[in-house]
Amino acid sequence: MIAIVASLFLLFYVFVPGSIFRFATSLAVPLKKFQKTKTQEMTFAVMASLLPFWLMAAFCGVLVPHAAQWHYPVNWPCASMQSEDARRADYQTVIASLLSTKQFDDAVGKGILWPAVSDVYRRQLRFLCWYYGFVVVEAWGFWYLISRYRRLKGWQAFVAKHVLLPSVSEWHVILSDFAIMTDDAKKREIELDLLTTDNILYRGKLSEYFTNAEGELSGILLQRASRFEWKMYVEDKKVEVKPEHAKPYLLPKLVLDTESYWTKIPGADLFYIPRERISNFNVRHELVDRSVAIRALLEKRGLGKIQVSEIETSKSARAVKSST
Repeated sequence: MIAIVASLFLLFYVFVPGSIFRFATSLAVPLKKFQKTKTQEMTFAVMASLLPFWLMAAFCGVLVPHAAQWHYPVNWPCASMQSEDARRADYQTVIASLLSTKQFDDAVGKGILWPAVSDVYRRQLRFLCWYYGFVVVEAWGFWYLISRYRRLKGWQAFVAKHVLLPSVSEWHVILSDFAIMTDDAKKREIELDLLTTDNILYRGKLSEYFTNAEGELSGILLQRASRFEWKMYVEDKKVEVKPEHAKPYLLPKLVLDTESYWTKIPGADLFYIPRERISNFNVRHELVDRSVAIRALLEKRGLGKIQVSEIETSKSARAVKSST
C-alpha cells in the first residue's frame, strides 16, 4: 500500500507538474529534452515543481497545517468546513491506516476511515488544482524572463543567464533570432548556407528544424533553396583567354560573378535535408525588408539573363582555349 501511495505521489506531485511546465513553455520557447537518463528527468521535474509546491503548501494550508494561523487558507474548489483539529485527525487516521494493518482494521471498525479518506481526497484535489495553476504561472514567468534576458539587469539578468538560459534548447538559440536584440519593426529571416557530406552547397531561408527524442537535430527544412554549381565555377575559374585569340566580345580575363552560379531548385519551398547529410552550415540573420529589397533588385536587373550570358561567354572562352 505504501508503495502505491508513493508512486501516486511522485506521479501527481512531481512528474505531472514537470510535464505541464515543459508543455506550457514549449509553446513559446522549446526546452532541452531530458530523455537520456531517469535521473535527469527526475531532477528536471523536481526543479520545475519545487517553487509551486512550496507556495501552494503555504497558500492552501493543506500540507502545512499551521499556515491557517497567518493566512486564511483557500477553500475552493471542494470546500471543507472542518476545523484545524478535525483536518489533522483525518490525516493521522489515513497515514496510520497505511502504515499498519491493525490500525486499518480498527479505523474501518470504528467507521472513521472512509470519511477521513474522502476528506483528505477532497483537500488534495483542491491542492492539485491550484498547484497545477501555479505551475502554469511559473512557466509563464520563465518565458517572460528568458524572452527578455538581453534587456534584463541585476538579479533578473543573473537568474535568466545562469538558471533559465541553460534549460533552453541550443538549437532554438542557434536557428532563430532568440539571441539577437530586435525590435518588432525589424523582423529577421534565418538564412542558411549549408554544406552536405557529398560537398554540395545549398542556401535558403530556414522554414523549420526538427529534433529527435534526445533533443539532437534530425533535419532542416528550407524555403527558396538554391544549389551552388561548384564544378562549373571551378572550370570557369581556370579559363584564360590568350591575347592573340581575344575578340572584341571576349574579355582578356574572365570575371566571374559568384551569384550567377546559384541555381534555384524547382519546388524548393519545401526542401528537406536530413541531419546525416549535413556536414556544416552557416547561419545569417537577414532583415526581412533588406532581403526582400535585394531579391527585388536582382529580379529587376535580370539576374537570370546575366547568368545565361556569362555561361555562354565562359563556354566561348573554353572553346577558344581548346582550339589552341
